Amino acid sequence: MKISSCGDAGDIILALCLLKQIPGSPHTLCLRSSSSTKAKGPQGVQRMYDLLAPLVSPQPYIADIQIIQPGDPVDWKSEDFRLAGHYSKGETLMRAHLKHLIKTHNIGHDFTAAEPWLFNVEPSPRSKGRVVINRTGRYRNERFPWKEVVAHFRNRLLFVGLHHEWREFIGHHGYVEFQPTANMLEVAQLVAGSDLFIGNQSCANAIAEGLKHPIIQETHLEFPDCIYARPNASHVADGVITLPNGTVLRGVRPKREKKIHITPPRGWNYNGIASPCFELLAREVAKRENLTIGEAEDAVYDANVERCPDFFADHGEEAQFLRVQQALENYRL
Repeated sequence: MKISSCGDAGDIILALCLLKQIPGSPHTLCLRSSSSTKAKGPQGVQRMYDLLAPLVSPQPYIADIQIIQPGDPVDWKSEDFRLAGHYSKGETLMRAHLKHLIKTHNIGHDFTAAEPWLFNVEPSPRSKGRVVINRTGRYRNERFPWKEVVAHFRNRLLFVGLHHEWREFIGHHGYVEFQPTANMLEVAQLVAGSDLFIGNQSCANAIAEGLKHPIIQETHLEFPDCIYARPNASHVADGVITLPNGTVLRGVRPKREKKIHITPPRGWNYNGIASPCFELLAREVAKRENLTIGEAEDAVYDANVERCPDFFADHGEEAQFLRVQQALENYRL
């Protein structure tokens, strides 16, 4: 069977799970250019081929990986999973691929992602005893405790990815070692050789999933579509990591916007002082507590959020966390 893709590398790695189970293997994976992914034009699709071929070609269910032209016929255009009706929030990207496969070929009803689908990956001695990390520019969760991860693991961390991604990471979260890689096989070897993978929803994350390697995922709140429930995987939406040894790493909550234009029940209160006006109370607290105005405003606001949590609840944020919870509960494939 000839299967095409013009998606990003992560989409292709996830689709391999289905190719492993489609009857009649080994199959041919065909890459073609796209105007909406990183495989743009001849150079883009060639770059995608160079990155993927060393990892994809050795898979026992793959006969060949090749570049084709946009109009060349194939048996299954897996990239069409993004068309209307095949993908919705709260389900995995792999499930969206599968829905399209079922609709177009009526196969895959019993497919599962419970078992590994990446094989012939020799663990790298370079990452033995290390924790491999990766953070790309998309699908981030600002609650994720990256600084705490760096402080906890220190020189055990090994960053894989693009050089500019590493430079940005160390500029925000602290220095970690960078390990250059030439292709996705080298990434997979580093992940396989490590004790743990930590990262956001990226190609490296998809590789860790394909290996069923221990993983801690920085889960995106708007699109939690890379959740695959298993005992050695943790999907972190709220910024709190519990490591296997019980250690808890907790991120700093993003600074919330103060809703001082609304008055909570019984007015603004702080240590027995009350006022219908936030600014007046903050000035009084600054004077009494010897605080700056900014410190007093934070103290007053936090005290009232603690006093009236339902009144100040961010329902948009609650809806996002609910979406992640539903994705975990509705895990399929």
